Amino acid sequence: MPSFLGSGTSPRLHSETLTAQQALAWKVVRRLMLVTSALLLHAMPAQAQAMRTFVSGQGKDSNACSATAPCQTLQAALAKTLAGGQIYALDSANYGYVTINKAVSIFSGGRVAGVLATSSVSGLTIAAGANDIVNLQGLDIDGAGSGANGILFTSGATINIQDSVIRGFTNGINFQPSGSSGLFVGSTLISNNSTGISFQNSAVSIGTLNDVQLVNNGSGIVALGSSSTAVAKVTVQSSMVANNTTVGILAGSFSAVSVSNTTIANNGAGLEAQSASALLQVSGSTVTGNGTGWMVANGGQVISSSNNSIGGNASGNSAPPTTPTAPVANFLTDGAGGYLIDANGGKVTAL
Repeated sequence: MPSFLGSGTSPRLHSETLTAQQALAWKVVRRLMLVTSALLLHAMPAQAQAMRTFVSGQGKDSNACSATAPCQTLQAALAKTLAGGQIYALDSANYGYVTINKAVSIFSGGRVAGVLATSSVSGLTIAAGANDIVNLQGLDIDGAGSGANGILFTSGATINIQDSVIRGFTNGINFQPSGSSGLFVGSTLISNNSTGISFQNSAVSIGTLNDVQLVNNGSGIVALGSSSTAVAKVTVQSSMVANNTTVGILAGSFSAVSVSNTTIANNGAGLEAQSASALLQVSGSTVTGNGTGWMVANGGQVISSSNNSIGGNASGNSAPPTTPTAPVANFLTDGAGGYLIDANGGKVTAL
């Protein structure tokens, strides 16, 4: 009699020919097959991930997010993108708001990758790992006057924003990292927000703005650190800060803000240092047409180089001092507390 294990015939059809030992063996084999199948299914990922995924206004989120079968929203594409991967927009469309929890790059590829986030919603929320870098290029982030934050950054190593438009939010960019992080913005328009950029860090963090237009906001940029070892360090260069109703650039407590080759025009106040631990330095810039050109409060200081053009403001036309009136820079230390920052923004060894 041939063995049932090799015949392909169900032992149930010929059970009368099986010994009790053969029947027991068949039960064991069936159980092993079921357990193996369950383990294989459990080990399989819920969905395949790729280093490069795609979105399209004509896509479907049930698709694989490939170039030929794109997804429709950034959130769906993110779930199918490996950490460190890229999401590409194939055409101009609204791709929805998204929460990013890993390193990723989102590129428009010359299209308009729209993110509409109204009714107190944030367009992009970045809550990534301490070493994760997020790159955003070519996004049009619109809160339509009721959005909470165009970009809310709470954790991650760095966020790079290029060639984008952010408008219609309470905060265009709300940068409030829980650890040391970096914000880099280039060639971007930030307009019609209550605050264009709110930079509030709880650990030493750096912000750099180059070729950025902060216009028609309530306040252009507000920098606020949390302590002498958690200073907000912000550099604004080759930019336009204009038509902001309250203030163009505000240095709050524990902040060091450097402005160069920038036009600050037609704001309520052009430049303001609002605390004894606030230092705002300006060089090679034009400050004109503001209600107040520059102002200080509570011992804050605005420091000017000799190559600024300050005039044509309703008040505050006299140039700020070229050196601090007191050694306020003593509060500015690095993360380890080992250095001080002098009046020119350079580090000197602490005594």
